[in-house]
Formats: sequence, structure tokens, C-alpha cells
Amino acid sequence: MPSVSFLAAAHWLERLLGKVHENDQHKALLWDFHDKARQLVEYGEWDNMLPCLKRLTHDVKGNKKWVTLDGDIFFQDLLAARLNKADSQQDKDNLNELINSLQQLNNSVYTEHPSPFYAVLLMDGDSLGDALKIAGNDVKISKALAAFTQGVKGIVEKHCGFLVYAGGDDVLALLPLENALNCADKLQRFYKTCFEAEQLNATLSGAIQFAHINTPLTHLLHNAHDLLDNIAKAQTGRDSIAVRVWKRSGKALEWAMPWSLATSDDELLIHQSLKRFAGQDAYDPLPANQFFYRIRDLFAILEPVPEKQTDIHWYCKDDADFQALEQQQLSLLAAEYKQSGLVDSTLHIENAKAQIKGLLSQCRLSRRYICPETEQVQFEYSRYLQADAAFLIRFLANHGMWEARL
Repeated sequence: MPSVSFLAAAHWLERLLGKVHENDQHKALLWDFHDKARQLVEYGEWDNMLPCLKRLTHDVKGNKKWVTLDGDIFFQDLLAARLNKADSQQDKDNLNELINSLQQLNNSVYTEHPSPFYAVLLMDGDSLGDALKIAGNDVKISKALAAFTQGVKGIVEKHCGFLVYAGGDDVLALLPLENALNCADKLQRFYKTCFEAEQLNATLSGAIQFAHINTPLTHLLHNAHDLLDNIAKAQTGRDSIAVRVWKRSGKALEWAMPWSLATSDDELLIHQSLKRFAGQDAYDPLPANQFFYRIRDLFAILEPVPEKQTDIHWYCKDDADFQALEQQQLSLLAAEYKQSGLVDSTLHIENAKAQIKGLLSQCRLSRRYICPETEQVQFEYSRYLQADAAFLIRFLANHGMWEARL
């Protein structure tokens, strides 16, 4: 299994090697870094080649050596911590040389630093036991699960991840930060397809934990089950995705949404908004950062979310009161957006509404449920807005570099 630091650095390393491919001077700097690293670490990832790095081993002779070194060496903070604990002067000298070599790479070849965050993805089928109670379903379900299990590894690897476990309707995988949400979305779509092939309806809920590489994996695995069972399933109504981001000081945010409300035109609405707010400096993501803090304050002023779920009043989409409330909230958010500096302040208010509507929908506390009378899936919406969706977008846009400071 790859180390979490190697997973976190995977796409940074991929981009770094892409830049040195045609530049002999940059290649020399990379080999200097490699040689200094080899004095301190082994090829700890030799047997854990991630799919997104495999192709690089064929581009330039010796590339496999570059992409299989211990993942810790790509992080200056981890090297500095190792330096503080070093016993011998030789180790201290070697570490100082390696830190200087890494800084040279950052200054001369690729100015970005690797994200110190990675993702743990846990997924589980919804109410499969109920389907098994129906006579004749057991064979169909077995076929659907076999097809799903067979296809899971390919989907995870396509997203540069490592599949820890896939059995029946359970999936556990480790992924780079950039790939986790899309991987979960593709898996839940594939799960439905496998069951539809057997004329059955089935859904898959997911829990994603984004965490700093210093966070113990056992802590994340324990919390992943809580996130999946209590938030994605019990609170959001199954067929849902739930996300937590952990910074070093504790939980930074939590967001959950039914899959059907989290996507539009086969794309995650979080990612659609990410494209709109991306492009800011990873270390100081302003003015988008100011806008996200402003809407958090705005949401708190409009109406704070009750502490108890039982105190939340839910609306149907076609409820006249809810539609009026939604338009009022959209107008307020669009006005803030126009004044944020992210767009021209002369942008027509209706265009501003269209650009910000997807973000608003992901900030709304919503849930899925089965109507007892019709046994049909329906969705309910609250009047309450939470800014965690916006801060998840910020987290993804700057690859966790802002949260890494905290």
C-alpha cells in the first residue's frame, strides 16, 4: 500500500516530472535531489506504483527511481521534523542538503508545493438487505455485485487511487485529493448500472475524508464509518455523498448532499463551482476567500442552522413559500457576488444569479426520502444555508494549502 505522503504528492510529482522531461538543466537538478534523497531513504514505493505515475516510467530512462522514493522527502515540513530528531551530524548534513535541493527544485522547476492532504473513500450499498428479502432477487443481486466488484479497481486506478478493499457492496480506497469526489461519483454511477443490468434499482452512498498526512489513518477509518452511516445515510437519506475535511487542529468542515442534487449534466456541482473560483493563488486565495467568508457571515445573519435536526422544517421543491424564499436568498447571494471583485460589478443581476445558483444549491441543507404513500424517491429542502460547501470549494481549489497553515 502506498504511503499517504506519496498519495498526497502524486499529482505534484507527475507535474514536476512533466516539466523536466525536455529540459536537461532541470533534469540535472532532479537527479541531484534523487541522489541526496537516496542517502537517507530507500525506494519505499517501488511496489506501490500509482497509475498516474506509471506512464512516466516509460518516458525517460530511470524515471521509476524518481517516482518510487519514500513520499516524505517531497515535504519540507516532514524533512524539517526529521532534521530536528536526527542524532548524527552526518544525518543532519544530509537532511540540510536534501532540503536545499528540494528548495532549488521548487525555485527553478516547479514553484508549487505538493498538497499535504489525501483522501480516504468509504462506500457502501443502501438497504441491500431489503432487496434480498424479495424472492428471486438473490441471484440477480449476486450477479450485480460480482460485476461491480470486478470493475471497482479499474475505476479507482483511473483516478490515481489505491484500492484497499472491494467486496460485495463495500469499497475502501485511498486517493489523491484531486480525484476523490470524481472517483466516488463514478463508482456510484457504475453501481447503479450493474444493478440496472439485472433489472434492479440500487444505490451507493459514500463518505470522503480529506486529511493532513500527519493524521493517523486509524482515526480516519473510524470517523469514515460515522460519516457514512450517520451523515450520508441516516441524516441525508442514503444515495448520498458526505465529506469531511480535517486540518491538523481538528475538523474544518462537513458537507453532505444526495447524489441527485450534487450533480448536474453528469458533473458534480461542486466541481462546476470550482472551475468558477479556481485560478486564485494557492497560498492566498483572494478575493474568493473573502467572498466565502462573507457568505458564511451572511448565512448566519439570515438564519442560523438549528442544533437539532428535529427543529428543521422541510419544504418540497414546488412549495410556494420555499420558492419565494429561494429567490430571496439567491438575490442576496448574487448581490454579494457582484460586489466581491470576482466579476465585473456591472454584471446584470440575472447573470449573477445564474452563475451563483449552483453554489447556493450545494450550501442548502437538503435530504432524500422515500414517500410512504407512493414509495417514490423525493427530496426535501430546508431554509437553512451552510457555507461548508463554499469552503470545500476553496479547499479543493488551493489543494488544501490554506488549511495546511492552520
